[in-house]
Amino acid sequence: MSKSETENSKAKEPRAEHIAEAVAALRRGEVIVFPTETLYGLGADALNSIAVEKVFRLKGRDSKNPIPALVADREMLFSLVASIPPLAEKLISRFWPGPLTKS
Repeated sequence: MSKSETENSKAKEPRAEHIAEAVAALRRGEVIVFPTETLYGLGADALNSIAVEKVFRLKGRDSKNPIPALVADREMLFSLVASIPPLAEKLISRFWPGPLTKS
C-alpha cells in the first residue's frame, strides 16, 4: 500500500455533526461503529440492555463473555455498583483518570 493510500485510509478528525449523530443514535438504542487506534469498535449505551444485546449479536459473542463498559468517573461508577472492593478502590486511586480494565 502506498503512503498516500495509507494516509487516506486513516480515520479523519470527527466533526461536531458526526459526534452529535453518534450520540443521538446511542440515545435511540442503536449501535455505532467508531475508529480505535488499531481497528474499529462497536459502541452502545451500556445501560440499555437491548442495545447491549445488539452488540453481542453483531459480534457473534457469547453472552457469558462480557464486553467492556467505559466509566467516566467515580460518580458514574457509584451509579452502577452497590460497593467497590478494597482492591478495586486502590487501583482506581492509583490509575484514574486513565484506562483501567479487569481481565
